[in-house]
Amino acid sequence: MRAALDDSLTATLTLLIAQAGAGKTVLLSQWASSHPEFDFVWLDVVEADNDPVHFARRLLAEFRDLDPAMGELTRLVAVHGDGLGTPFLDAVGAAMDGLPRAVIVLDDLHHLSNRDLVHDLVRLVDVVPPNIHLTFSARSDLPVTLSRRRVDGMITDIRSADLAFDSTESTELIARICGHTLAPETIAKLMEQTEGWAAGIQLAAIALRAHDNADEFITAFTGTDRFVADYLREEVLQSQPKHTRSTLLRVSVLQNMCADLVTFVTGEPDAQALFEQLERDSMFLVPLDNHREWFRFNHLFREFLRSRFHAEHREAESQLLARAAQWHLDRGEVHPAVEYLLRAREWNKARELIQARGPEIFEHGEMLTVIRWITALPGSDGADQLDLSLLLGFLRGLAGQTTAAEEIVRRVMNHPRASIGQRVVANTLLAGRAQWSAHPETSIDIAVRALRLLEDHPHVKTPDLLHITDRASLLTMVLGSGGRAYFLAGNLSEARRWLQRSLASEGAEYPPWRVGALGSLALVEAWSGRIPVAEEMATEVLVIAKAADLLLHPVTADAYLALALVALERSEPNRAALALHEGSVRASSNRRVQLLWVHHLESQLLRASANDVTEQDPPDGPPPAVVLDRLNALSGRQQRFAGRADLAAHLWPGGAPTPAVLFERVATALTLGQPEHARALLSQTASPAPSDGPLVRVQHLILHAWLMNAVGEPAQSHAHFAQALELAKTHELVDVFSRGGPLVIKQLAQLPEPRSDFLTSVLHSAERSLPTQPGADLPEPLTYREREILAYLPSRFTNVELAERCFVSVNTIKTHMVHIYRKLDVPNRSAAIERARELGLLV
Repeated sequence: MRAALDDSLTATLTLLIAQAGAGKTVLLSQWASSHPEFDFVWLDVVEADNDPVHFARRLLAEFRDLDPAMGELTRLVAVHGDGLGTPFLDAVGAAMDGLPRAVIVLDDLHHLSNRDLVHDLVRLVDVVPPNIHLTFSARSDLPVTLSRRRVDGMITDIRSADLAFDSTESTELIARICGHTLAPETIAKLMEQTEGWAAGIQLAAIALRAHDNADEFITAFTGTDRFVADYLREEVLQSQPKHTRSTLLRVSVLQNMCADLVTFVTGEPDAQALFEQLERDSMFLVPLDNHREWFRFNHLFREFLRSRFHAEHREAESQLLARAAQWHLDRGEVHPAVEYLLRAREWNKARELIQARGPEIFEHGEMLTVIRWITALPGSDGADQLDLSLLLGFLRGLAGQTTAAEEIVRRVMNHPRASIGQRVVANTLLAGRAQWSAHPETSIDIAVRALRLLEDHPHVKTPDLLHITDRASLLTMVLGSGGRAYFLAGNLSEARRWLQRSLASEGAEYPPWRVGALGSLALVEAWSGRIPVAEEMATEVLVIAKAADLLLHPVTADAYLALALVALERSEPNRAALALHEGSVRASSNRRVQLLWVHHLESQLLRASANDVTEQDPPDGPPPAVVLDRLNALSGRQQRFAGRADLAAHLWPGGAPTPAVLFERVATALTLGQPEHARALLSQTASPAPSDGPLVRVQHLILHAWLMNAVGEPAQSHAHFAQALELAKTHELVDVFSRGGPLVIKQLAQLPEPRSDFLTSVLHSAERSLPTQPGADLPEPLTYREREILAYLPSRFTNVELAERCFVSVNTIKTHMVHIYRKLDVPNRSAAIERARELGLLV
C-alpha cells in the first residue's frame, strides 16, 4: 500500500478514507519512515481544532522546525467567521513556496465538524506550491465538493478496500503479535471473517494468545468476540448520532439490503440517503453491485450489531425479520424469505413455505439448501414429524447422503404409527437408491414391493412432499428406479420395459421425472447398440431440460453418459470426451457412485481408443454388474492387443459368459490359433435374439466371420461380415469392428469390392484407434510366451539354457521353437532372427 502513497505524490492531495481500525495511521507512519528525504508536518486533529484560530496555531507550530517565521501567520486568521480566511490561506501558500519538499499530514480529520474550516483546508489544494503534498486521513468523506479537482488530477483517493490486508500481510501481523505462524487454511478462515479489516485481524491475534487451538478459535471468531465488540462499540457505534445508532441496529437483521427493503422493514423514510451517509462515514458498508443499489455490512460489524440488537430488542428483531420475509415473498424470492422466517422462529410459516415453494429449489438441484431449512425446523427428524422426516430422507438421498437417507426412511417405514401412504412413499424412496447403491438387486426387490403396494392400495392417501409425491408421481418414480436398478444389474430388456412404463405413466409429465427416466432409457439403448435411437432420446432429454431450466440438474447425467457412449460407438472421441465431462460433473454433484462407474468405463474406453493404457482411479466401492462385464472384456482386449492373448485367456471368471466377455474369449481363442476352441465357446451360447440388441448381434456375426476365415471357408466369412456391416450401418456401430483387433480389420480390408462408404469409415476408424503391433501382419500372431523366447534367439542360448531361463522343460522350448518357425514361415533360428527384425519384432 505504501507504493500507492508513493504514486499519489504526483497529485497535490491524497485522501485516505477508511473505517476505524483500517490501519490508516500505521500506514502513514510507515510511509513517512520510508522517506527520510521528505519533511513531514504531521497534525493529529482533535475536537478542539474546530476553532480555526486554535487549529491554525497548532498547524503552524508543526512548521517551526522548517521555518520559524510561519508561526506569525496566525494573526491573519479571520476573526469574523468560522474559517481560516482567504488572506491566511494565500499567505500560507506563499510562505510554503520557500520550504524544502514537505508532506503535510492531517490525521483523523473526521473530528472536524466545522464545515467552513474543512472547506478552507481543501482550498489549500489550490494554493500550495508543487514542493508541498497534502495528505488528509479520515473515517468519512469530507463534506465538500471535490469533483473539479479530481477531474483536474489534483486528488488521489485511497479507500477501505485498498487498505484491506491480504493473507500474507495477515500472516505476518499475527506472527508478530502472538508469536506463531498460522496454517494457510486457518488464515483463509480469518480473512473470510474479517474481510481484511486490519483492526479485526489484530484483535484476533491478541485474543489468540489465550487459546491453544488456533483453528478452533478462528472458526468461532465473530463480531461478538469481546475485543472486537469493545472496539466497535467504543470507536464506531458510540461516535454516531442516536438516530443513526438505532437505525444501524435495526438494519443489522438484514443480510443484504436495498433502499426499498430497508424502508419496508424499518420505516426509514430515505434509506438511499442513509446508505450514502454510511458510505461517506466508512461505516463498514460493502456495495454488492456497480449501481450501488444493494449493500451489506462487513461480517464482523454486522455480527456485532446483530448481537446487541438481539440482546436488547429480541421481540422487535422477530418482527423485523418477518417483515423482511414478507418483502421477499411479495417478489417471489423464496430463498431469503425462508431464511428470514427461520431466523424469526416462525416455524409454521417456514414449513408451509418450504412445502409450497420447495419444488422450485429441488428442480434447480439445490437439495442441500432445502435439507438445511428442514433440519433447522424443530422436530424435523422426530417420530411425530413422519412426513417431514420422509421429505428429509428424500432430499438427503438425492443429495448423495445415502446412509443418512436410508436410516431416516427406514425409521419411518418401520414406525408403528406410519400410515400405508407413508410406507408407500418410504418404499418408493428406498427403491430410488439404485444409482447410489452397489446392490441393484436389493433396489429391484424394493421397487417390486413398492409397486405392489401402489397396486394393492389404489386409493391410498400419500403425504404431500414438495407437491411431487402424489400417487401418479410415486408410480413414475418406482418404475424409473426399478428400470435403473435392472440396468445396473445387467438386465437390459427388463430395464427397458420398466423405463418405458415409467415414461408412459401420468407422473412422467413432471419434467424432472421425464428427464430422468428418458435419460436412463437412452443409456440402456446406447448400451444395447441402438445408437440413433439413444441419441434421439438423449437429445430430447436436453431439450426438455433446457425448457424446464434443468440443464445443470444432476438428473441429466444419464443423458450425457448416453451421448458419450453414442460417440464412442461411432468412433467420435472428441464428442465423447465433451459428453463425458458433462456427465461426470452432474453425477458427481450428488455422488451417484454407480453412474460414476459408468463414467469410469466410458473413460477407459476413450483412453483405449487413443492407445492410452494408463489406469484411471476408479470410484469407491464395487462396480455394478453391467460395468464389471465390460471392464473385464476391456482388460482382456488390452492384453490381446498387447500380444499377450495367452495371458488374457486366464482372466475370465467361471460360469456362463456375458456377451462382452464371450466376444473376448472367442477373440482370444482365434488370436491364439484355436478355432475349434472358439467354435466350442460359440456353440455353448444361443444365437442372440433381436431383444438382445444390435451390438450383441453384430459381435456374434463378427466372431462367426472370423471363425469361418480361420477354418478356411472364406465365402461364409464374407457373408457373415456382410451381415455384420449391414446391421452395424443401420445402428451406426463403427467401433465394434476395431474391438476385434488387427486380424478382423485385415479381413474386412480384403473383402471383395465394391467397398461401401460405411466399410471405408470402419477401416479409417480402426487405423486411428488400433495400436500398431510388430508382427500384426502375420497370418497367426505370436503368443506372449513365443515373443518372450524369440527375444532370446540372437543370444545364441542353447535350448537347455533357454529352458532354465524361462523355467520350463526343454521339450516345451522345442515346441515353442516349432511354432515360432511355422508362424514366421522360416526353416531355422538364423532365418527366424532375420524375419523377426524385418517385422519389427526384434531390434
